[in-house]
Amino acid sequence: MNDVSYVPYLSHLRIVVDAHEKMLQYVAEHGQALVADHSFEKTAQGHATVVVVFCATALECYIYGYASRSLGESYAQRHIEKLDLLSKWILVPKLVTGKAIRSRSEEHTAE
Repeated sequence: MNDVSYVPYLSHLRIVVDAHEKMLQYVAEHGQALVADHSFEKTAQGHATVVVVFCATALECYIYGYASRSLGESYAQRHIEKLDLLSKWILVPKLVTGKAIRSRSEEHTAE
């Protein structure tokens, strides 16, 4: 397996970890209060926004890379890239392994 294919995914996770640490540090120093002279990107909310956005992009990057390696780049470009993130995580594992990740609706009907 090619290590280069994991670089974007790991880079996004490093950004997530860094922003999460900054968010925790901000909260430890300032609590939930907004400091008037801090711009949004330096506040806990700003760091939390980076965490959420880059978690989503890391998930997107990982599942698309998995699809490309397993199903072929051209197949992934034609059929997988257009899907929303949730659909990718439901469809790609089933296409690759033959086993689906259960969705919430399936969990509720199984109870």
